[in-house]
Amino acid sequence: MKTSESQTITIRKAKAYDVSNLCRLLEQAYSDAEGMYPEPDQYMVINWVTGILSEGYCVVAEKAGRIIGSVAVTNYRFPWSPKWFIYVDWMYVSVGFREGGVFDGLLTAIHAYADERQAPIFGGISSGKAAALKDRLMRMKGYHYLGGQFMRDTEVQDGQRRQQEDDAEVRASSVHRGGRAAVGSAG
Repeated sequence: MKTSESQTITIRKAKAYDVSNLCRLLEQAYSDAEGMYPEPDQYMVINWVTGILSEGYCVVAEKAGRIIGSVAVTNYRFPWSPKWFIYVDWMYVSVGFREGGVFDGLLTAIHAYADERQAPIFGGISSGKAAALKDRLMRMKGYHYLGGQFMRDTEVQDGQRRQQEDDAEVRASSVHRGGRAAVGSAG
C-alpha cells in the first residue's frame, strides 16, 4: 500500500515484539475516544494485548517502523448458540492516517482471515465520536447494523464517580470472557 507521501504502509500480522507499540496505540485510542470508559490499567492492557497475540489474530499497519493502526480479533460464541464468530477486540487507526486507505487494508486482512474460517465477523465501534459516519462506513463495507452500546455509570457523589472494582479480582480474571476462546479452537 502506498501513501501520497510515497512512503509505504505495510499491513502485517502483529508479532510479540509489537506489544509495547500496540499498547501505546490503544492508549492513543482511549484518549481519542469519547465516552465514559474506565481508565486503562497498564498491566491489564499489556495482559490483554499479549493474550490477543497468543490466542487471537492481530494485524498492524506500519509506516516507517511506526504502528499507525491495528485490528485484533478472537473467536467468539454467544452463550446460547453453537455458532462461532470472529469478534473484533479492537480496531483503531491513528487520526493522521485515516484517509490513506489504512482502515481498508486492515479490514481486508481480517476479512481474509474470517473467510478462511468461514466465520462471520461480529463487533462494534465503542467511540461516540462521529458515530453516524462510522455506522455508515461499516454498512458500506458490508456490515449489518445490530444496535448500539450503552453504559450506565455508578452513582455519582461529590462530582466523583465511585469506583467499586476490586483490582485484584479484575487482574485475576480471564482475558476473554463471555464465550471467547483461542482462535485455533473454533469449529
